[in-house]
Amino acid sequence: YSFELSWSGEADSFIVQRRRPDGQFQNLGTTSLKSFIDNGSVAGGGAIIPNFEYEYSVIPIKSGAQGVAKNVTIRETRGVKGDIDRSDRVDGRDLEILARGFGTALAEENYEALADTNYDGLIDGSDLIDFGVNFGKKYQSS
Repeated sequence: YSFELSWSGEADSFIVQRRRPDGQFQNLGTTSLKSFIDNGSVAGGGAIIPNFEYEYSVIPIKSGAQGVAKNVTIRETRGVKGDIDRSDRVDGRDLEILARGFGTALAEENYEALADTNYDGLIDGSDLIDFGVNFGKKYQSS
């Protein structure tokens, strides 16, 4: 699961941010390239949930000054909500991960971002419902 962002424009570097469940943008990284990939290896990003829209912001930096941010929204269409371990099926292993993180919030140690299936910053009954609705389903590519 990953998103590749690309853009045009002249700058020395670009700050890439993603909106968190609390509404704040979190820095994912700075690059001199005109593209950035958000995936599982990106600190603060990566945990991309199927069928959810993510908002990104790209801020150009030229001669040390920040330019106007450009925002884009992207939706992941691959996968099944509730497939926390990325096995392409919703099963008992996902339930175990959900149970371990149940009741935790965004900043807490046991918070598992992939178990937060509605990306609201809390692993709760809504996520359990998503898991239950999709239990036994497998992802089939089209």
